[in-house]
Amino acid sequence: MDFDEADRDENEDGNRENRDSGLGDCALNGGSTIRTFETSRTADSEVFHFVEENGRTYHSYKAGPLEHQIWLLTLEGKLYLSPIDQVYNVLDICTGTGLWAISMAHQFPGARIIGNDLSPITPPRIPENCQFEVEDVEEFPWVYSHKFDFIHARSVFACFNNTQRVINEAVESLEDNGWLEIQDWLVPMRCDDGSWDGTAIKRLVDTGAECLQKAGRVDHTGQLPDMFRKAGLVDVKEETILWPMELNKEGLESMTLALLTRYGNMNKDEAMELITMARVDLRDTKIHAYLPATIVTGRKAP
Repeated sequence: MDFDEADRDENEDGNRENRDSGLGDCALNGGSTIRTFETSRTADSEVFHFVEENGRTYHSYKAGPLEHQIWLLTLEGKLYLSPIDQVYNVLDICTGTGLWAISMAHQFPGARIIGNDLSPITPPRIPENCQFEVEDVEEFPWVYSHKFDFIHARSVFACFNNTQRVINEAVESLEDNGWLEIQDWLVPMRCDDGSWDGTAIKRLVDTGAECLQKAGRVDHTGQLPDMFRKAGLVDVKEETILWPMELNKEGLESMTLALLTRYGNMNKDEAMELITMARVDLRDTKIHAYLPATIVTGRKAP
């Protein structure tokens, strides 16, 4: 599905902004400048403030379509794995570019799809049954006029201060027999045969993990099934799929630049040098790095 980005990504000089998705907007706070982007949407002007750092603006639009396509390939063209035949009210938390929510709106034209995130970076043209809201899902309690029969989240590892409470709140917002599904990465990257020893990608992974610890962000992705059960969900299932890391080489900068410059004692040039070298490593078929993806589903019992 193609969307015209021209209406959204031009600055005052007519140049497209480099707005790549990553951890910058959802997870990390630090010394950053604030820039206001003009938009044709009607909303309080404060919600259109984006964090600009190292020449990048977080959160972004451009990396979203690539990641969406990778997930479609991973799930063999499916948008979800929950055993759902029909939905009426769907919530997509941390919707990012909104492509998953838009796809759901097309698949279920009779359903109402809501996507929320910290920043309004969704395409300018959306289906009539789809809407987007600027919300922080860690502001509790969630306030909606109705409950949902399906709540979805994707790629939110290390985004939350309290992952369990977000899951609890999602369960509270579900209809009886509604489903919660989280699709995410099991970070960090792995390599089982040592073929990445001494490489730039190994250094990047190790440094990134150290930076996440310094940032106070803990990845709870591997604990999601237990968190689902603790929140009272039943029929909890987890499916793990391995992603060859060459699929993610284009996302390395958006995933790591803010971490390296804020918490890794690197300037932008040093960080970009490491990222560029890591990209080269990921094209080397002798290096067998991979990233597990996990899809966790659970149902709210009546």
